[in-house]
Amino acid sequence: MTNLSTIIADNNVLTESSTNTVTNKSIDAGQLTGSVAMARLGSGTASSSTFLRGDGTFAAAGLNHFTDSQDTTDPPNGTIPVNAISASGTATNIDLSAKPKGTGAITRDIADNGTTGGEKRGEYAVDFQGHRTNANRVAAGNYSFLGGGSTNGAFAPYSVVSGGYGNYTQAGADYSTVVGGRENDATGDYSISGGRGVSATGRYSVGLGYNNTASGTYAAALGYSGTADGSASTTVGYNADAKLRYSILCVGTDQDPGLGNVHQTCFQTLAGQTVSTGSSNDTTQLMAHDTSSANYQYMNRIDSNQAYAFKILVVGRIGGGGTQAAWEITGLVERTFTAAFEGTPIKTAIAASSGASAWDANAVIVSSQALGVEVTSGPGQTVYWTASIWTSETDN
Repeated sequence: MTNLSTIIADNNVLTESSTNTVTNKSIDAGQLTGSVAMARLGSGTASSSTFLRGDGTFAAAGLNHFTDSQDTTDPPNGTIPVNAISASGTATNIDLSAKPKGTGAITRDIADNGTTGGEKRGEYAVDFQGHRTNANRVAAGNYSFLGGGSTNGAFAPYSVVSGGYGNYTQAGADYSTVVGGRENDATGDYSISGGRGVSATGRYSVGLGYNNTASGTYAAALGYSGTADGSASTTVGYNADAKLRYSILCVGTDQDPGLGNVHQTCFQTLAGQTVSTGSSNDTTQLMAHDTSSANYQYMNRIDSNQAYAFKILVVGRIGGGGTQAAWEITGLVERTFTAAFEGTPIKTAIAASSGASAWDANAVIVSSQALGVEVTSGPGQTVYWTASIWTSETDN
């Protein structure tokens, strides 16, 4: 046996500039200091499909608890095979989870800042889309979801684009959704769009169908080429237009090119309250969508070059009941430059309690731009009013 001093003799030293083979040498354990790496041969059979584990045994290479396979059955998989990873185990039912680390996203493609992989996804985003023509069309918003399709983008936080083509939610439009279709956008907070060429730009708005725009807050545009631009307005059918009116429902009709822009029937509700604390003076009030304001914008607005045939039902009632009255008012209003009645509106008293003898309701033109309802109650009374306005409209 040769001890350590023999090994490190000049003729046996291993240097950086030379390679030597030391054979039949041993080192006394007492001569060793520090840590020495230990290893041992494994038990079992080594092959290209096994690996050496820390306990010294060989095991089959691959994922634990999963089985990989390829299906080339023809048809349908002869031309394009299917490679699969299946959960395995003794349990009858096994869940499957793909769990990123930290704030990482789940994504079908690896981001490459190009059209193949797209730009980086948002925190906690899920992106299953496999095709895009622009690198930024990905689930870029934090907590967003992009289900598939092509060239879609979920840019807003907490937004959803289920699929389709060319759809997107706009950055800053939190909680917005495109349910599917082609070239739709949801750009208002909590907005929903779907179909083709639909824009839901108002907060809490809904746009579905073809070429509709829901730009008013709480608005809904359904059908074909509708514009719901008034707060809480709804358009249905063909080419309906709320014309910035609040709380209105408009149903449009299909039309030939020579018929003009809008032919529709609309329904709107106005409200009001008359309060009189005196004993002799009556109180008069204009009814409006916003009862705190008599501005014509909160009434039944009329655009230039339009004519409306209208029917108004008005009801008033004292709080707590016992006294009420109702009227029907019909007529025709036209606006070329300023709005005016054609002839005199026809008013019919439907019914009234004895205590409502001083009450009244009339159709009026407000600021030369709107059809309004003016109501009057008696002295010392607080009356709550509702007016329902039906209009048949054309703007040839």
